[in-house]
Amino acid sequence: MLAAVYFAWICRLSGEREMAAGIAAAAGDAPVFVDASAASTFADLRDAVHRGLIAPEPPFEGVCETRFSVGFSLRAEREQLNWQLRERDGGWAVVVEYDTSLFREATIGRYVRYFVALLEAALADPYASFGGVDLLTEADAAVYAALNATEASYDKNATIHGMFERAAALYPDKTAVSSAEGKWTYRQLNELANRTARMLMDRGLRKGEFVTILMERSAELIASLLGILKAGGVYVPVDPEHPDERNRYIVEDTGSAFVLTKGRYMPAAERLCADIGTVKAIFDVEAGFPACEGLENPDAGVCPDDLAYVIYTSGSTGRPKGALIAHEGVVNLGESVRKDCRIGPDDVLTQFATYSFDASVWDTIGALFYGAELYLLSPAERMSVEEFASAVERTGTTIVAILPTVFFNQLSAYLSDEGYRKLSRVQLITVAGEALYGEQVRAFQRKFKDAIAIVNVYGPTECTVCTTTHTIKDYIPDDLANVPIGRPIGNYKVYIVNEENRLCPVNVHGEVLISTVGLAKGYLNQPEKTRDAFVPNPFEPGSLIYKSGDFAKLLPDGTIEYVGRRDSQIKIRGHRIEIGEIEDAFAKIPNVQNIAVVPKKEKDGQNMLVGFFTSKDGARVVAADVKRLLGAKLPSYFVPKLIVQLDEMPLSPTGKIDRKKLAGYELRQEEQEQDDDGFEPPG
Repeated sequence: MLAAVYFAWICRLSGEREMAAGIAAAAGDAPVFVDASAASTFADLRDAVHRGLIAPEPPFEGVCETRFSVGFSLRAEREQLNWQLRERDGGWAVVVEYDTSLFREATIGRYVRYFVALLEAALADPYASFGGVDLLTEADAAVYAALNATEASYDKNATIHGMFERAAALYPDKTAVSSAEGKWTYRQLNELANRTARMLMDRGLRKGEFVTILMERSAELIASLLGILKAGGVYVPVDPEHPDERNRYIVEDTGSAFVLTKGRYMPAAERLCADIGTVKAIFDVEAGFPACEGLENPDAGVCPDDLAYVIYTSGSTGRPKGALIAHEGVVNLGESVRKDCRIGPDDVLTQFATYSFDASVWDTIGALFYGAELYLLSPAERMSVEEFASAVERTGTTIVAILPTVFFNQLSAYLSDEGYRKLSRVQLITVAGEALYGEQVRAFQRKFKDAIAIVNVYGPTECTVCTTTHTIKDYIPDDLANVPIGRPIGNYKVYIVNEENRLCPVNVHGEVLISTVGLAKGYLNQPEKTRDAFVPNPFEPGSLIYKSGDFAKLLPDGTIEYVGRRDSQIKIRGHRIEIGEIEDAFAKIPNVQNIAVVPKKEKDGQNMLVGFFTSKDGARVVAADVKRLLGAKLPSYFVPKLIVQLDEMPLSPTGKIDRKKLAGYELRQEEQEQDDDGFEPPG
């Protein structure tokens, strides 16, 4: 039973159900492989351990050559972490030996308390669920309490357009939106939004109906979405660059009553709406609207709990899911953004994200709720770091929001010294979309010192854009691999739980659950997926909580570190691999930039890893050198079988690395013949 408790301890700390550990006995160390995938009780684990002890050979090759870093013994052996059972004073004592360069005393103390809690539960009832044992210590509970002390004030009676109307009344002649096409004042933007609203209301738009917007990022798009909200509608942003099939699905799924577009997109709009009976009309916003009386703000009786927009995220089945977001969550988000970034009427914010991506909500409300100027970056300025820097200097940008992580990495690697000087007025850069690695931040700080704060933003679309933030104001330590995603913003609570919804202790990873006033009302027309993702809140009965599918761990300082998604883990030769760990090591290799490690199938159907990257200066990097450097830091089975250098990394329309495109990448013959390139895994 002691060995079963030990494996329960490993399972609870690692989240894994297939485990191997060295168990010392009189005959020497023996690798014991335990498959606990079907185990739920301590007794089940005891049986699984017994099967592992009598197994004639390990279930997969290569592990017996690995020195065990975790061991359980009846006698002393030196390992990185070694648990010993010793007879003492007529009883038994558990003694832990550990490598002090890897573990702090406080960490080991927590581990011992977790082990004792599991042991006591197993002795009390061998048929108890080992996943249901509460391992939280008082110290852990205090960290969660501080983490979720997020109650904050915001106007609970306000709507998105109402917040904009306040700013328009306070700053009518101040620039609201600017771009290469010109400038719009708050008065001009509000008047166009009012015309749009009255036209839709005159045409019979009912409160809560969907209206699709099909156009590029522009002042007209922003006026259109504000007009839809003023009229009581729900805006549906559709990107002209996305495939017609996806866009048509969205128009049909929402049952949009109207489509707002521009002349150049009219043929596409007509094609998308063909034979969709719900669409009453398509309007070209550049052609002007029929005359309507008055330019004052209309009142459609919109409430904070009414829907504001639907944004579609990728679905696991290939069918996009429309997340339904209400006004109240956006108003709360705006207040958190204002406080955290100290936004005011003297600020200029850059707008990077496409409006079919929810980061655009952060950009837009961050500026237009509080009288700031929103500058819409041109396509060239969103592609070239030098063009971007010139735009920042020309507009006097003070806050860069929200940069995709990939573009931030390009700034760190490619921006010239002259380009960095052009960022002199910038006070803060927000980064979101993918995991932010410490090496990329250090590269930025080496060039620009620590004069610009960097904010790492995390949040699922289903929780109104932003859930947590982590602000970096000082140099980060050299050993920081992953930048934390920080702490929850106002009126958000985050819980990290195991499979049985038990809170995970500090430094133990689990699934991220989120409760907030910004919780989506579910997925449009997908009740089963809604029930799977929005579940009863185990911490606040009577409310719902969002199961993100993201995995993270709570750090002792009260910040959260993102670990990855469960679907980012794969098995190679029986080993469970976390791709993020490989990419972090990859990022530290000189002259390597924009990294993506992607699983592909070999001819025999087995998984292999392919590491894609671009170089910082365009020079070729030898694949064998990359493998050698990775092999010096990672187990041999973590090293990608193939290393492929690209001229440029494929990006999705939202600015993220397009991993699906990389998964379908056709390997050239020379790229497939790297087994003979001289790389030898370290012994």
